[in-house]
Amino acid sequence: MPKTKQFDFSPTKIFGRFDLFKRRVGKLIDLFSTIQQFKTLEKHNLENISPIIDKFSGYVKKFKGKNHRLLEYRDDKFDRDFVEFNVDISNVETDLAHYINEQFMNITDLVVSLRLLRKFESILHRPSL
Repeated sequence: MPKTKQFDFSPTKIFGRFDLFKRRVGKLIDLFSTIQQFKTLEKHNLENISPIIDKFSGYVKKFKGKNHRLLEYRDDKFDRDFVEFNVDISNVETDLAHYINEQFMNITDLVVSLRLLRKFESILHRPSL
């Protein structure tokens, strides 16, 4: 019957769900890249950075303890906890920025300063840092 509607679907339902899922995946990419960045920072064994890493690890442990189903895009508890996690991480990033500034303030040699800058550039990729 070519003159009647052959398919009856709501584009909003189909593409709206897809958009929600896409946003969730974007949040997960941000979450995992943040965790990876701090794990990389931890591996470099920088002097006196352990309190910052410990603080970050505590926030990650707290987030993991909520046992979210990460791909369940209709779960808005994840979204609220993700916002809270990002606020916590911004506090850690502030501490890290102070740490970096202190490291450069203690250096008097330009060559050593450039090496340290290169080291931080290779580790840190977050826009806020």
